[in-house]
Amino acid sequence: MLTQLTQKSAVKKAMNTMQRHFAMGAVIKKCNLGSQAGAVSHNLIVREDLGIWRAKHQEGDNHFWCPFGILPLSVKDNQNMTVQLNPPIGPESRATSTLLATDQQGKCFVCHTGRIGGGRVGVGKTKFLEWFGQPTTEILRPGKKPVEALVLAEIDSPRLGALLARYVKSVADFKEGHKPAIPFVGSPQSNKSTYEFSGTKNIPAKDSYVAQCDHGLIHRALHDLIARSGKKVWRDQQRDLMVGPKKTPEVEFEIKPSTNTQSIYTAIGQLKLHGVYLRPERSVLVVPSGLSKSATAKICSLGIEVLTYSMDDSKIKFNGLSRIIPGTRNTISLHTQS
Repeated sequence: MLTQLTQKSAVKKAMNTMQRHFAMGAVIKKCNLGSQAGAVSHNLIVREDLGIWRAKHQEGDNHFWCPFGILPLSVKDNQNMTVQLNPPIGPESRATSTLLATDQQGKCFVCHTGRIGGGRVGVGKTKFLEWFGQPTTEILRPGKKPVEALVLAEIDSPRLGALLARYVKSVADFKEGHKPAIPFVGSPQSNKSTYEFSGTKNIPAKDSYVAQCDHGLIHRALHDLIARSGKKVWRDQQRDLMVGPKKTPEVEFEIKPSTNTQSIYTAIGQLKLHGVYLRPERSVLVVPSGLSKSATAKICSLGIEVLTYSMDDSKIKFNGLSRIIPGTRNTISLHTQS
């Protein structure tokens, strides 16, 4: 379970940590930020490799101010803020769309409710969450009702920049009216029982929220590699990725960024249950490298193939993807995701 961080000193420390990690490899540029009240000059931390920028955060009376935007920077006009990650300070401060929250191991995560403003008519939290496609997590708040929010990134993660870039670019795409990067189709079978296998709300395993954050990067990377080979790739409410025609899919991929027992059992249940309603030619479980040979053999005996991957702060390598989908590459940069 995640619990909101509210103590001023702890929030300040977390914000400084997040800014320090994001600034690695960045350049500082002074620019005017546009707002309804007019333009204000600020120092921007620009990450050319990620395609985004953020302002150096400022501490207010009851919250931090930390806007993000996408590159390239405007030469003539004020810079437009895509989304603001402004966590509140103190348990009595007014609610904001951003929260810093800690898990039982003390890891700190930046979270966002999906409430965004600006852009075209119809932009709002509900539509954005449907468009984004990532499940929310319940976050406990001292003295207040729990709130559902997207867990974006661990502030100490080596992939912090890539994770935040994915979110900022997604918000920008949504505001501009673009379709989701991974095509979403209506579920072929409206059966809520499939969601009982998802395990996205309460994940007791160690580092589960880190894995939850990484899932989006892995999901997008796998999609991009397969799509670039010319294959039709899509998803629906229950399935991570499907390859081929909607009625006669060739391959289903189920992604689990953890190899703990719960994750493996959940994945097997999902793949088997999904096959009752829409049976692909091949079912593939995607997990980090390190799964034992005996576990791999048992999974394969059930008719499920295993695809492993390795990931650092800049790239993901899928070990043998080209064997499953001929014509694909096995490695992709995290910094190319948009």
